[in-house]
Formats: sequence, structure tokens, C-alpha cells
Amino acid sequence: MSAKCLCTKLGIPLAVFVLLPFLSIAQELRRITGAVIDENKEPLVGAIIKIKDTSRGAVTSETGNFQISAKAGETLEITYIGYKPYSVKIGAASNYNIAMKADERALEEVIVIGYGTAKRGDLTGAVATVNMKDLLEAPVGSFDQALAGRVAGVQVSADEGQPGSAMKIVIRGQNSITQSNDPLYVVDGFPMEDFEASGIAPEDIESMTILKDASSTAIYGARGANGVIVIETKKGMISAPRITYSGFIGTQKVLKTMDVMSPYEFVKYQIERNPAQAATSYLTNGKTLESYKDTRGYDWQDRLFRRGATSNHSISVRGGNASTKYAFSTSLYNQDGVMIASAFDRIQGRLSLDQTLSKKVKASLNLSYSNGVVNGPSPSVDASQSTNYLMFSAWGYRPITGSGLNIEDELFDTDVYDPEEEEVTFDNRINPVISTANELVTKRTRLFSPNLNLVYDINKNFTLNVRGGMTIRNMDNETFYNTLTRRGAIKVNNPNGVNGLVSNAEQSSWVNENTLTDRKTFRRIHKLTLLGGFTMQAYNYKRYGYSSKLIPNEGLGMSGLEEGTLNVGYSEQRESALASFLSRAEYDYKSKYLFTASFRADGSSKLAPDNRWSYFPSGAFAWRMSKENFMKSLKFVHDAKFRVSYGVTGN
Repeated sequence: MSAKCLCTKLGIPLAVFVLLPFLSIAQELRRITGAVIDENKEPLVGAIIKIKDTSRGAVTSETGNFQISAKAGETLEITYIGYKPYSVKIGAASNYNIAMKADERALEEVIVIGYGTAKRGDLTGAVATVNMKDLLEAPVGSFDQALAGRVAGVQVSADEGQPGSAMKIVIRGQNSITQSNDPLYVVDGFPMEDFEASGIAPEDIESMTILKDASSTAIYGARGANGVIVIETKKGMISAPRITYSGFIGTQKVLKTMDVMSPYEFVKYQIERNPAQAATSYLTNGKTLESYKDTRGYDWQDRLFRRGATSNHSISVRGGNASTKYAFSTSLYNQDGVMIASAFDRIQGRLSLDQTLSKKVKASLNLSYSNGVVNGPSPSVDASQSTNYLMFSAWGYRPITGSGLNIEDELFDTDVYDPEEEEVTFDNRINPVISTANELVTKRTRLFSPNLNLVYDINKNFTLNVRGGMTIRNMDNETFYNTLTRRGAIKVNNPNGVNGLVSNAEQSSWVNENTLTDRKTFRRIHKLTLLGGFTMQAYNYKRYGYSSKLIPNEGLGMSGLEEGTLNVGYSEQRESALASFLSRAEYDYKSKYLFTASFRADGSSKLAPDNRWSYFPSGAFAWRMSKENFMKSLKFVHDAKFRVSYGVTGN
């Protein structure tokens, strides 16, 4: 039925019928204006305005004003650091003036620092916290991949884009020339060297604190120079069993590739470089330079890269009562990389139990396990050796075959290298697609970490904390290169021929920490906290394996390594131990004048007996000026602090 007939039947003018859809769209979204002020009616500059459950947002101007598009029934959300979030439902009005209220809880929030906790407003060192809600919105496999740009003074970068590869985290710049610049990780109170970020699911993290300056990290002594990342995982709660599921499914692709030569540009370059050789290779069978303007070439990046799929499924159960609290979680993560044959698969599990044994004794047990497998060659290995570098093979390999053959002959898809071209130009570059598809590179990492914590409240002031735990990490590596790979092709410059490697490494460490804390308050305005402790930690590493070359039967794969010639044998083991004494004093006067001093002594078996101990003092002072009477009259100041600190750290 036509619109005209329908309108006649319903008694609606045709013009009204035609305009109805446009009127509906026009009325759906309209301009909303307003202003955001504080309790003293001063404008708040930079307040974030957002329409709930949409991507529409705005920021207040220097006068506190804003404008945004919204429709009736939607919710307007306003957030500003140090103030309570505010929301209002859009009605018939088009202008909204919003007065924000200061959130004192933000400064009273208790955060975890080295060997203790502190209120955010009472911190004397450079300490930053990570917003875990924002962190979990990033669809990543490990938390370090989502840290980039979220914390001031923390640089996060990737050496390569291989699935499962760790990110490089640098806190306040490079601190060592010859040693690692990775920060020290403290998970649930346990310091962990050679930390595996992928061993903790982001969904299991309750809070993350980053200690940045020397006064904050000196309490960790010889391992604190590169900063400290303190992670607390989720624990049980007093409630009925609460089951939570989170997950995502997505795809990823390479957004930008390198510009490479077209067939015409490539042949022109060959002619300029070596006219005689180029004529033999590319100007035969009546071919001229102009012939290559219409020739289709290969961009090897298009064949080496693909659209990868990523999925993550995480489920947790939390609950408990006044005496027993529990939390269990498990997750399954899978990532097919953007490069063919690359993938990362991981399964994780974590169990937490908190038990009140008596009025004075509490115990907590944490168990975690992860098993991750990385498949595929590293795109950054041998970057200094260009002819053996995977990405160079994609950038430097010819876009056309030699001797004027048409690209439709698909010669590149069947041979690992062009024999005809090699005979003329002695070009030993390997087909990157065939090579990558035939390389066997597998790295499996299993991580198991149990720990136990006992807290004994001697009296209302004294608390004894005894921790014990260990970490076991197993790493299995397997590589195999047959004749269709860049490392195994039968060529003059490859003396190893078909070759492979198998190795197993095990890292284990145990730690024991014993601390005593004394908290006292005098006349309600003087607060003193004293901490003393002794810690021990031991580390063991061993690796065994071998590589084989000139393997006669490549069809057997890894099973044929024993038929080849022994290339290199691996057998090593090393041990080290660390003993430490630590102390800290914190003084608080009316939350206005704050003093902190700490001292740590570390003794390492890595050093000579007569030079085994090092000492790491620190001190910090903070003055919360906003607590002074003369500052209270400045209505535009919500909180202000003057801070100065000093500390000695090492590595």
C-alpha cells in the first residue's frame, strides 16, 4: 500500500506522514547546557561530563560551563577528582547547574604501601594508585598491557607484539646501565623477582599501588631502585556465595604497515643499482621497465599478517562468614596473534582463604597456578642480523619473481626461495610466509605460588605478622626448523641445516618475613607507628637441554633430534640468598605535619663476604597546608601538600 493511500485511509495529511520520521529524530537528541560548581559556588574546571551508557561526553570550560547532546530519560554523570560523583536524569529542562560535594573519603582511603598501609592524605612519599575499574575495561590478557598512560611517571612499552610477551615497565626513568630496569613486584605482601605479569588475571586484582620515589622504595633496599609495584588480590567477604562472570571476545589487526616498493619501483631500483644483473633477471622475454607498471606485486605484510581473534572467560566465587572467608577464581584466555602461526593460550586458578583462629590470631592462605603457552617465532629476534630478521624478510623480499615471470604463477607460494633468482643474484632471503608457517617455536610457562600469612594481635597496640611462601616456575622451550624455514633451509650460509632445540628451566624461591608493628596515639593528636622486622629469601635456578643440527629425517620433528649432531648442551645451576633487617617510624601530628623515616640493611650471598652488606636509609616530611587556618579561607583549594623526601636504594 502506498503512503498516499495509507494516509487517506487513516485520515492523516500526507505532509505530516512524511515529516514524522524527521521530527522523531530531531526530538530524540537536544542540546543540554549547564555549569558545574563546588560547595563555595566556584567553577570546577575540567569536570568530566558523560551521558551514561553512551560515548557522548564533554569537559567543563574555564568558567565551569558545558554543553552536550542528550535526550529525555538519559542520565547525566559528572565526575571530578576529590569530589563525589553526581548524576541527574534528563527531563524537560535544557539547563542544569550542578553543585559538587567534596569527597573526604578519597583522602581517607587506606592504600597498601611497603610492609603496611597508610591513608592517602597522610602519605609522605611519591605513591600512585591505579584505578582498577578503568584497568579492567581494557580487553587485555595481563594487567601490564593496560597500564600505559594511566600513571604519571610510569612508562610502559612493548619490545614486540608477540602474543604473551611481557611489557617493559620503567618507573621514573632508567636507573641501571648494566642490570635490569624492571620494578620489584610485591604480591599480597611477598616480594617477587623475575615476576610473570601474565601469571595474574586482571580480574583477580583488588588494588595496585606504585611506589615511585626513593623514600617510598628504600624499605625494600637492594631491590627498590627501579620502583615497586604493590598488588593486592581479591579476598573473600562476609556474604552468601557470590558468583561473578566476566569475559570478552574480540578481534585485532595491524593498523599500519610499512610502505614497500611496487614492482615498477623495485625493478627501476635494480636497474640503477646493477643494470647488467637487472637486465638478466627482470628484462627478459621482451619485458621492459614500463612493463612492470601494470604488474601485480606481492606485499608480503598482507600475507604475513592476519586478523587475530581474542577471547577471555573468567569466573569467580566469593563469600564467607565472620570467621571464614573464601575466594576462588579461574580464567581461560586465548589470543591468536596478528602474525600467522602466533598464539597465546593461558589457564589460571587462584584460591584465597582467610580464617580467624582466635580473638588474637588470624591466618590467610593463598594459592595460585597458571599455565601459559606461547606459539610462533619472535618478530624481534636477530633484529641486528637483517637477513635473518623475520620482519626484514617481509619488508625486503622481492615483490615479483625473477626472469620476468608473472606473479599469477604463484611461484612464491610454493617455494621457500626462488631458485632461478638465487642463481643469478645470489639472493639468500627466505620466503617469510612459508618460513613462518613451518617454524615450530613453543614456550610453555607453569607458575605455582603458595603462601601463608599469620597475624597475632599481642595487644591493642602490638601486632606480629609472620609470612611464608614460595614460587615455582617451570619453563619448557622447543624449537624446530625444517628445510622450509629461514634457519633450516639447505643453503651455503646455513651450516646447521635442519636443527632443533629443547630445554627446561626451573626457578624456585622461598621467602620468610617477620614484622612487629606498634601503633600508639597520644592525646588524640599525636600518632606514632613503629615497624621492625627481619626477612630471609633464597633463590634457585637450574636449566638443562641441548640443541641438535644436521638432522637427517625432518619428518620426525622434535622426535628426530637424537639422530642429528649435538650442537650445544645446556647445563647450569645457580643459587643466591638475601637476609634483611628493616625498620620504619611514622609520626603524624593532627594529620597536618607528617614525618617518615626508614632504614634497611641487606646482606646478599652474591657479593664477597667482606662486602656483603649494604644499608638503605630514607626520610620524608609532608606539610598539609590545606589544614592550616590561613588556607581554609582559600575556597578554591581543596587539598594542598608540601613534601620533601630523601632515600637511598640499590639493585
